[in-house]
Amino acid sequence: MKFGTYLYFNGDCREAIEYYCTLFKQPMPKIQTYGEIPPTDEHQLPEDAKNLVLYSELEVEGYTFYMSDNLPGYEAEAGENISVVIDATHEEEMREMYHYLRKEGEVLMDMRETFFSELYARVRDRFGIQWELNYTGIIKDVSI
Repeated sequence: MKFGTYLYFNGDCREAIEYYCTLFKQPMPKIQTYGEIPPTDEHQLPEDAKNLVLYSELEVEGYTFYMSDNLPGYEAEAGENISVVIDATHEEEMREMYHYLRKEGEVLMDMRETFFSELYARVRDRFGIQWELNYTGIIKDVSI
């Protein structure tokens, strides 16, 4: 199992990535924008959101900071723009954590397959902490 922290920004993620790269003396990581993801009938992406950061990872001393911009209309308040990420090694491990966290928590995104993961879910636990559970298995290439 691998842990990390997900940081959400309101349109200034790219600037934050540069800032943290300087702070931790790291090279700029790859950045995937919302404009690069496969379109769906379910969600229409506003033109001004296409250059926002969908996903980036900054590795620092073996610890991963995942970073993303929120889409317009979904801005986060300070304190609500961070979540704990768990990359599960085994599918059953993820399912157990998901069911445990949702018992007295709130499901923010039900467990499902996504374009980047075999299984993914977001849950706010009973203490208000947001968890992102991810299992990539062997069927997905999540490199950016």
